[in-house]
Amino acid sequence: LVSVVLGEGLLEIGHSTFKECTALTSVAIPDTVTNITQSAFIDCKSLASVRFGSGLRTIGEWAFENCALGSIEIPNNVTNIARWAFNKCSSVTNIVIGSGLSPVPADVFPLDAPVDTLTVNGSGETVIAKSAFATSRIRHLVLNGVASLPCDYYWYGAFRACENLVSVVLGEGLLEIGHSTF
Repeated sequence: LVSVVLGEGLLEIGHSTFKECTALTSVAIPDTVTNITQSAFIDCKSLASVRFGSGLRTIGEWAFENCALGSIEIPNNVTNIARWAFNKCSSVTNIVIGSGLSPVPADVFPLDAPVDTLTVNGSGETVIAKSAFATSRIRHLVLNGVASLPCDYYWYGAFRACENLVSVVLGEGLLEIGHSTF
């Protein structure tokens, strides 16, 4: 399977629907899809481009694990992303997270990818979870509308041990920077 057209009216992409479709290179998720379930595109090793529709609310565990995505753009309407949704996507160079996701959870995005820029466009109340991006290879970080970067003594901070980090922009509205955040 090299290409697929998903029609309007589709509501959900089910468990392992496109699992191991190794020749699939791109997909556009229709605006009517609200849920991409567990492992929907797992091991689609050539999948380099995904456009998420405006109706998407949830992305399940391992949904895009081990894909060749170069960029991940989470629209504002997405409110839940399960753990490991983008695990092992080692080609990612750009991540943009919209305002609907709070907290921005840990263990969602690839830590081993050479991410040039991570941008979080929060709602003003957005929280980034403890250890969400700890030890990742992010080079540039832009946080807009993020209220809190919490941490305690038992967890890594959100960006702790990001050895490649060269620039950080902390936008207006940030109220808390926790212990060991960077």
